[in-house]
Amino acid sequence: MAMNCETRSLSSLELLLAKLQQSSDEQYDDGPPALPPRPVVRARRPRTPKRPRPFHLQGNYTGCRDLDDGEIDDLFGSRGIAEGDLLDSDLPEKISDNEKEVEIQKGVEIIQRCYHGHQARLYYHELKRAAIALQSFVRGENARKDYQQAVTRKEEDDKRLEKLRAIICLQSGIRGWLTRRQFEKEMTSHMNSRHTTSHGSKDEDTKMLVDLRRRLQISETALARANDENASLKRYISDCDKRLEEYESKMQSLEKTWQDQVTTLKTSLAAIKRSQIVADNGSPRIATSSVAHYDGELLANVGTTDGPSQENVGAGKGDPQKLKLRFKAWNKEYKTRLQGVKSALKHLRYGCCSGGGGRRRA
Repeated sequence: MAMNCETRSLSSLELLLAKLQQSSDEQYDDGPPALPPRPVVRARRPRTPKRPRPFHLQGNYTGCRDLDDGEIDDLFGSRGIAEGDLLDSDLPEKISDNEKEVEIQKGVEIIQRCYHGHQARLYYHELKRAAIALQSFVRGENARKDYQQAVTRKEEDDKRLEKLRAIICLQSGIRGWLTRRQFEKEMTSHMNSRHTTSHGSKDEDTKMLVDLRRRLQISETALARANDENASLKRYISDCDKRLEEYESKMQSLEKTWQDQVTTLKTSLAAIKRSQIVADNGSPRIATSSVAHYDGELLANVGTTDGPSQENVGAGKGDPQKLKLRFKAWNKEYKTRLQGVKSALKHLRYGCCSGGGGRRRA
């Protein structure tokens, strides 16, 4: 048989089929040579669910006798038998006695070829079933493996999604709690600020009232103290006025006494001068002694009012110039002392008045 298409590399099933054909050919060495390899096209052959038909020679021959020529040709064409492969014994009209052996040989070859083909088909179908079973097992195993991986992956995804949901739920809860806490803090601070503001205003009013009361008490205390000081100053001023009047009366009495003493001293000086003149002129000593005695009494009376002492006057009996100088010194000293007393009294009076006015202003 000639090859109509190009050959390609054989698959494992085809190699196994070729080995089976070689083993079957080795068992029948007396038969015809092995069949040539079957041509294989590039495209894959479609699967045929048809099962190999059993070949019954006797039944086929008996059935062929009842058929027409066209039906016989169709039957052998469906069997894969060409017109040249038919025996003349199959057709009783065409069989002759001379060609019986040749036809028998051809029939044997046809039977062997059909048997070998049937056996090859049986082996092929068995191998095909085994390959299909193996492929189904492998595919099932792969499918189960893929399914198990998908289930495991789905479980892992579910666990991961569950963890993510739990994390999201936890985060949302924490964020909500933080938000509520912040809101409560803000509300509390706002309420505290309002409460503090209201209390602050009340406290300020209270503090202001307390301050005003304190200032009022201080003012009342200062006023009472000022009144007391004014009363005490008035009393002190009245006392000072009384003392000043007393001092003025004393000064007047002292001035009067001083004038009297001065007059007395002048008279005593005049008497002394006369006595000296008399002494110079030779008058008796009795008059001089009487005048001196009178002058001593006057001087003793003057000594009681801060005048020159009696001893000084007595000491100056013999020296009128010294007595005169002493009298002038005493007069000057008395005037200075009198002016000092007056200035002290005036200073005391004006100091009391100025002190009272300063306290009133305080």
